[in-house]
Amino acid sequence: MEEIENGPIPTSIQIISEKIEKQGFIIEPEPIVSYDEGFEMDIPHHEGRTIFNVPIKIKENIESGLISLTAIATYQSCNNTICYPPIDQSVKFDLIDRKSVV
Repeated sequence: MEEIENGPIPTSIQIISEKIEKQGFIIEPEPIVSYDEGFEMDIPHHEGRTIFNVPIKIKENIESGLISLTAIATYQSCNNTICYPPIDQSVKFDLIDRKSVV
């Protein structure tokens, strides 16, 4: 999901939690690359349901138990004539720290 000069805004994903030490690079499926007449260049994109993986590292000094996270995906949709403003979608979820699993 790299930035293309004068192209559409690429998808970005941020994982937020006070218990995260580091977020890795987003892993995405191989994009479809096709010529876009509006941008007059080849544009990589995804169609339909797409799964992105975001590796994270949890801080080592946290207590065992639930780890609450918020994922925020920012993306832009375009058609043959217009690109809509970027949209932020967020989802909250919990993980269980492995140290607490017996």
